[in-house]
Amino acid sequence: MLTLNHSLNRTETRPVPEDLRQWLEPRDLACLTLEASAELGAKVFQTVPLATLTPEKRPQMLLSLLTYCYAIGLYGSQTIEASIDQDWTLRYLTANGLPDARILKAFRRQWRPILQQSLIRLLISAYLHHVGERQLGAMDPAVKELVINQIVLAAEERINLAITLDCMEADI
Repeated sequence: MLTLNHSLNRTETRPVPEDLRQWLEPRDLACLTLEASAELGAKVFQTVPLATLTPEKRPQMLLSLLTYCYAIGLYGSQTIEASIDQDWTLRYLTANGLPDARILKAFRRQWRPILQQSLIRLLISAYLHHVGERQLGAMDPAVKELVINQIVLAAEERINLAITLDCMEADI
């Protein structure tokens, strides 16, 4: 398992921390994660024959799990797999399914645009929770647009970092 410091090395100010648990308790973050992924998953995964899937391959669960992991700075699929047994929030999000690194990588590859949208929704929700909707409403529109663009970029960077770490883990 790769144990590198997985920080996002960005020089500009980030609208959200690398680990959203700096702002939210894990339970609250899990609830926001489920909200962020539920609507997307309901629309997209309705055509997936769920009855044929084992618990560790349910797409809604995998979407929530990876969204949460990327929001807390947990990127490598092997690291995520190993962390499920040790983190009650991850166990809760997996709902008794124990996906392995191979399943996590395959899901990310197949559903990357949906995963990115889910992560963007979560990062925006966490930002709103932290700064308050009233403060956001009072922001200059150009600043608000900049914040949203930075959040979109942050989501893309987190997924790219996960892919990079998985490639590095495969090479070790």
